[in-house]
Amino acid sequence: VVGDFHGDAAMGFWGWPWPDPQRVVHARNAALAIQAAFLQQAQQQDHALAGFRVGMGLATGVAVAGKLGTVDQVKVTAFGPVVNLAARLEALTRRLGVSILVDEATARQGDPPSDQQEIRHLARIQPYGLSHVEEVYELMSAEPTQAVQRQTAPALRAFRAGDWTTARADFEAWPEADPVRQFYLRFMRQAGGSPPAEWDGVIRFRDKP
Repeated sequence: VVGDFHGDAAMGFWGWPWPDPQRVVHARNAALAIQAAFLQQAQQQDHALAGFRVGMGLATGVAVAGKLGTVDQVKVTAFGPVVNLAARLEALTRRLGVSILVDEATARQGDPPSDQQEIRHLARIQPYGLSHVEEVYELMSAEPTQAVQRQTAPALRAFRAGDWTTARADFEAWPEADPVRQFYLRFMRQAGGSPPAEWDGVIRFRDKP
């Protein structure tokens, strides 16, 4: 269901008005299809979307969905914490430099990603305006030639443990064009090169992206 429009964003959801056992798979597939179509258009110099980028946030959970309004004006939408989380993830794509951010439920539930998909763990974060911590992942089209370079576990373990010297060396070994590499190196540099005294491995966003 294409539900509502929020500024320059559109919200879609699965599971209402009919149950959808494959809702997580369908959401991941749709996000990658949107990404591919958008990229193709953005690369055409004479297209209205030339040079633009798209960001998407996917979250899985329980929401209240239905029709809202009057006979003269009605819309279909969804409400709940999972909707807020998806919106926060979409906004954070600009900070992390990726196109599709998903929560742990979206990364783990449903069928495993196909050969054409890849999910990599990115960070443990507390989004702006939310009180809880989330594990977030990037959903992307699989590129086998870069699979080894996209192994994030060692760098993230060192980063969370507060061993930023090792983390910095690990992140610097990633491809220079990787936006997540750039995010982490910039984050550590802005923090003065070492974790704060109260460091618990969580990246907290104190303002809106």
